[in-house]
Amino acid sequence: MNTAGYKETVRKLDGQLDKLLEIAQSTGTQQDIVKAVQALKEKNQSKNFKVLVMGEFSAGKSTMINALIGEPILPERALTATAIITEIKYGADKKAVIYPIKGRWKGGDAPFEVPVTELRKYLLINHNIGDAAGNDANTIEGNVIASPFERAEIFMPLDILKDGVEIIDSPGLNDPASHGDITHKYLPNVHAIIYCVNGLRAYSQSEKVVIENLIVQHYTTPIFLVTRYDNVCEDNENSGGDPQELEIFKKTVTADLEKHTDLVKPQYTSMLGGNGIFFVSSRDAKKAKHSSPWDTDLLKKSGYQDFERYLSDYLIKCKGDELSKMIVESIRTVGNDAINSLNEQYNAADLSLEEFEQRMKDVEARMESAKTQAALFVKSFELELEKALTDLKSTCKSLPKEAYDQIDAWRSTYQCSVKKEMLHPKRTAEAIAKEFEMHMQGQYENFVVDWTDNVLKPEVSKKMKQIGEKLKNRADDLDETIKDIKVGLSLADTSPDELSTKGAKIASVIYGLLTFDVIGASSGMVVGMDGLIQGIVANIGVNLALLLVFGSTVGLPFVIAGEIAQILITGVRTNAIMENKVCKKIVAEYKRILSDPNEVEKIVNNIYNQLKTEFAKLRDAANECAFADIKQIERETKQLLEDKKKGEKAVQARKANITEWIAGIHTIIDAADRIRAEALA
Repeated sequence: MNTAGYKETVRKLDGQLDKLLEIAQSTGTQQDIVKAVQALKEKNQSKNFKVLVMGEFSAGKSTMINALIGEPILPERALTATAIITEIKYGADKKAVIYPIKGRWKGGDAPFEVPVTELRKYLLINHNIGDAAGNDANTIEGNVIASPFERAEIFMPLDILKDGVEIIDSPGLNDPASHGDITHKYLPNVHAIIYCVNGLRAYSQSEKVVIENLIVQHYTTPIFLVTRYDNVCEDNENSGGDPQELEIFKKTVTADLEKHTDLVKPQYTSMLGGNGIFFVSSRDAKKAKHSSPWDTDLLKKSGYQDFERYLSDYLIKCKGDELSKMIVESIRTVGNDAINSLNEQYNAADLSLEEFEQRMKDVEARMESAKTQAALFVKSFELELEKALTDLKSTCKSLPKEAYDQIDAWRSTYQCSVKKEMLHPKRTAEAIAKEFEMHMQGQYENFVVDWTDNVLKPEVSKKMKQIGEKLKNRADDLDETIKDIKVGLSLADTSPDELSTKGAKIASVIYGLLTFDVIGASSGMVVGMDGLIQGIVANIGVNLALLLVFGSTVGLPFVIAGEIAQILITGVRTNAIMENKVCKKIVAEYKRILSDPNEVEKIVNNIYNQLKTEFAKLRDAANECAFADIKQIERETKQLLEDKKKGEKAVQARKANITEWIAGIHTIIDAADRIRAEALA
C-alpha cells in the first residue's frame, strides 16, 4: 500500500465509519455502538503514520534513530537516557516542542519550544531543571524516576518523514530508572514497530515476553534491528575470530526473531526484498554519515544501507496495512453487534401498546432481580479479588529469598571482558563495575521472568480460575435472567441462538477474562472496552514479569563504580584482585538489598501493587459488563414504548427503519472488506 493508497484507504474507511455512526445515532438506542465507532474514527483518522522504536534499556534505540537521521539529535549514554516519548516529525525548520505534565513543570503547563541543541536536558533522566515546586523534577516515585514532561516533538526536514511519517523514540523497557510502562501505554497509538535487540544479549527471556505480546496486540509485522553487531564482531575477534561463530549467531538470532513477524512470509519478502531482520552497527553508520562526503563503504558495512532501503520500501508499500486490518475487523464486530440489537427491537415491534406495557410490567420484577444479581456479582467479584490479592502477597515474598540464593551462581557465570589498565585503576574499575552490574542486572531480570512464569503466574491463574468457578453460577444466572427478560418482552424467541451476543456478555467476557480465554472474550475489546484484553489478560499473563523488573529495587546506580574505584586506586596491582574487589562489592550490595527487611518489603509491595492495579481493571470491567445488558434493554424498551404510543404508523415506520439500518450495516461491512482487498491488491 503506497502513500497515496494509504491516504485513500483511510478516507474510504472513514466514509464507512461515518455511515455506521449515522445509523447508530439514528436508532436512538445504540449509545455503546456510537462510542465504539467514534473511537474507531479517531484511530482511523490519525493524520500521521507512527513508527515506534522500542526495545530494552541500552538496546541502542536513540543511537539507531540518530544514525537514521544522520544527526546526534537524541541523547545517547551508556546509562539511562530517554525518559519520555519523543516524536520526530517532518518540518521545514528544525525545532523541538516540549509538553509538560500538568502541575509538574516550574514553567507552567503550556507546551514550549526549545532549540534542538538543548533537547538533552529535557529528554535525559536525572536532569536537574526542577518541577513546579522548585524541586528536582526527576524525583523517585516508589522505584521509578518521574519526568515533569509528557512527551517531546522534534521537527526535521527529512525525506523519510514526509507524507505524515513519525519516528518515535521510547524509554527502555527493562530499565529500573525509567518509566518503561510509558512505552506499553503508547503502543495502541502506533501503526508500525521497529524493535531494537541488543546483539550482546539478543533475545533475552524478558525480551521474548515483550515480543510475544506484540502479536497479542495485533502487531504482526515488526521490523527487528539487532544492534551493536560491531561489538559482537569485536568479541568474536577477541576470542579467536572464527567467522563460523558469527554465522551461527546470526542464524540463531534470526530463527528466534522470525517467529514473531509476518515480514518473513513470501508475500512480504517478494515485495520488500528482505525478511525484516537486520544486524547493524549504529556507531559505524553515524561515522559514515558524518564523513564528507558520506563513507558509502562503511555505511554498507554497518548494515544501515540495507535497513534504510527496506524501511523506505516498507513505509511506501506497506504503510497502513496493520491499521486498515484492525479498522475493518472492528467495523465487522461493531456492526454485527448493532445488527443483533436491532433484530431484538424488530421482534418486539408487532406487539400492541397494551400487550407490550403488560409484558414490561410482567418482567419488571425480573429487571429488578437482574440489577440485584449484577450488583451482587460485582460485589462478590471484588471480595474474591481482595482475597486473591492477600494470598498472592504471600507468594510474592518468595522472590527476594529465591533471588538471594542465586546471587553466587550469577557471580560465577561472569566473564570479564574489560581490558585491565593498571596505570588507570579508576577507569578500569569503573568499566568492570558497569559491565558486571549489567551482567548481574541481566541475571536478575532473567530470574524474575522465570520466577514469574513458574511461581507467580501459575498462582495468579489458579486464583483467577477459582474466582471464575465461584462466580460462574452467578454469571450464568444473570445471563439466564437477561434471556428471560428478552423473551418476555418479545425481544427474542426462546432460542438462545437468536439472542444478541450482548446477552451473554457477562458470562463470555468476564468469565473469558478470568479463565484467560482470550478468544471467547475478544469481542469485548472492541465494544466499549478498548484495550481490555491487552490491559488485563496480557498484563497479568505476560507483562507483569517485565513490570516487576522495571520497578525492582535491585539495579544498582552506576555511580557505585566511582565508589569502588576510589577504594581501588591504591594498593591494587593485579587484574584478578581488581576484578574480585569490584565484583565482591556489587555482590555484597545485591545480598544486602535482597536480605534487608525494608528492601524486601519494597520489592514485595511493588509486586503486590502491580497486581492490585491489574485487579482494579478487572473490577471495573466486571462492573461495566454486569450492567451492560440491563442498560441496553432499558434503552430498547424506552424507544419501543415511545413508538407504540405514537400509533401503528410509527411502529411500522420503526420496523422499516430497522430493516433499512440492518441492510445498511451489512453493506458497510461488505464495503470495508472490499476497500481493504482493493488496497492490498
